[in-house]
Amino acid sequence: MARVRVVVLSVLVFTLVAVLAACSSSPSTGGLTVTVSGLPSGVDAAVTVTMGSYSQTVTTTTTLSGLAPGSYTVTPQAVTLRRNAFNGTATSTTVTVVANATVTDAVSYAVQKGDLWVPDSTNNAVDMFAAATLGATSTPTATITSSLSNDRVVAFDASGNLWVANENAGTITEYAAASLTSNPSPAATITTGGTPVGLAFDASGNLWVTDHNGNTASEYPAASLTSSPSAIRTISGLNGPESLAFDASGNLWLVNWGNSTISEYTAASLASTPTVGATITSGLNTPEGLAFDADGNLWVGSQNSGTVLRYAAASLTANPSPAATITTGTTNNVGVTFDVDGNLWVTHQGTTADEYAAADIAGTGSLTPTAVATISGFSAAAQMPAFDPQPYNLPLSH
Repeated sequence: MARVRVVVLSVLVFTLVAVLAACSSSPSTGGLTVTVSGLPSGVDAAVTVTMGSYSQTVTTTTTLSGLAPGSYTVTPQAVTLRRNAFNGTATSTTVTVVANATVTDAVSYAVQKGDLWVPDSTNNAVDMFAAATLGATSTPTATITSSLSNDRVVAFDASGNLWVANENAGTITEYAAASLTSNPSPAATITTGGTPVGLAFDASGNLWVTDHNGNTASEYPAASLTSSPSAIRTISGLNGPESLAFDASGNLWLVNWGNSTISEYTAASLASTPTVGATITSGLNTPEGLAFDADGNLWVGSQNSGTVLRYAAASLTANPSPAATITTGTTNNVGVTFDVDGNLWVTHQGTTADEYAAADIAGTGSLTPTAVATISGFSAAAQMPAFDPQPYNLPLSH
């Protein structure tokens, strides 16, 4: 009996030694946590983690486990939301994974700023100021002059093509996205027969145009914009209409310069008989430029008062008083637009355009912010400048 116990014990010892030997000959694994920040909700990251034949794509904060020890390369790829590029940066592009531990690498995304396009109606030109130098120089990176005539308004469609309203010529010209920096000739021309001074694209890509002297606003269908389209819908009975803009719900807001009012046309009615849903009169004095910010507040440039007014999103349908009055110290505040960081840009129908920091215009009541940047050199910086790409966080951005 004693001999059997010895044999069994010897077998057990041998088996244990063999198992330990096998474990020591197989390398232990580790883990890598990749944290992702800076992207809007619902937008996936694109981060590749590689070593040798191993490759894994990370779309959100993730822990990769069971990795062989070694040096892994972490490469963020750019991602796009409505033509806005988000570029990623990793804290470490090379990360060493060790056995029995988890290391962390952080990837931060930041949105690429857009270029600012400003119509200069007196010079019959549209000037582009590149994002990289915006505010640091008054020299445009590109200028378009071909076929322009008292151009006061610019707008971009979903493909990045530039559309310009020529008030004196009664035309709207399109310039192809790929050719914008080379003073191109128009890729298409719409003859309105009126005095176009306002442009806006709806969510379906249809183009809405105001005719100041004709007191109308007309819709041109997306499918025929490049082939001499006719208006398929017209709002009549306006009073010197100027700028127009869509809110996040698809309602159309329109400035009546002649009687200092702003009218809303409900989204539900625009496909048939446009109907006024709300009217704003409080605080207005010859309004011109019109824009919504990322929170849905409505901003209005005032031609004669030297102010820009902000109307709170929650109160727009009740003829609100301005929640804030921004005094710029310069009259003829005719154009308003926002960059992707929420900074306000104002053109003055003169020689300058100024930037006001988001933090300086966030309060209520009377505000007198100081411009943090100025570009100049225009003869008459007109009423609707635009960023390309249009900031992704604005209503109906493309």
